[in-house]
Amino acid sequence: MKSVFLLFCFFISALQAQKFLVSVTDGSFVTISKNTSFFVEDLTITPSDTFIISDNLFRENNTELVQDVWNQCVDKTYTFSRSQKQFKGSIAFNYKHAELDSSDEGGMYIAMRDNSSSSWFFTSDSNQDFVENKILVNYTEDVILGQITLAYPNGPLIYPNPLLDVLNINFNAPSYKRLYNFNGVICFQTEDDTINLSDFSSGTYLLEIISKEKGQRWYKKIIKM
Repeated sequence: MKSVFLLFCFFISALQAQKFLVSVTDGSFVTISKNTSFFVEDLTITPSDTFIISDNLFRENNTELVQDVWNQCVDKTYTFSRSQKQFKGSIAFNYKHAELDSSDEGGMYIAMRDNSSSSWFFTSDSNQDFVENKILVNYTEDVILGQITLAYPNGPLIYPNPLLDVLNINFNAPSYKRLYNFNGVICFQTEDDTINLSDFSSGTYLLEIISKEKGQRWYKKIIKM
């Protein structure tokens, strides 16, 4: 794999607590060739097709991830001043143990959002390398690069939803799961982290998740296609 290393000038803004990493002025662009790695501090962007960054300031700041289902792991967010569309390829986020915000190292994800959106999203098939302290995600469908950080779920993560067959439940503690139909009748219960709904009728269900340790309860609406 080819690698591109850039030398950057860093500018510190005390008022905005941010560090400018790359400046691509209006009318200019940077081309990252297919399967070429673009290194910026602890972030590595490797497009599977030629990717162009244009009219942008790329910076590191401490934008807080504010969302009920997420907790931010590190006080660091990489931000494109103008969101970059149609990215396919891999993104790797390296971290240091000292940077983690009292988080369990396991169960972290790369969280991203479009600058115009208030919602962050994650990819369930994140790969974590505990030796190199790195989270790696391969995006096979187009995503928008706006803001990028590390996060872990505050409570269970359910995916995919809607779904056709298997429902995955990502939770870092033992739990009971109960699935209710539209009439409130329990139609399935398990302690497993996967539920096969391939034989269930299409419709809306309610999933109840109960923590064995603390008795906390979460409820998720599930749509079976």
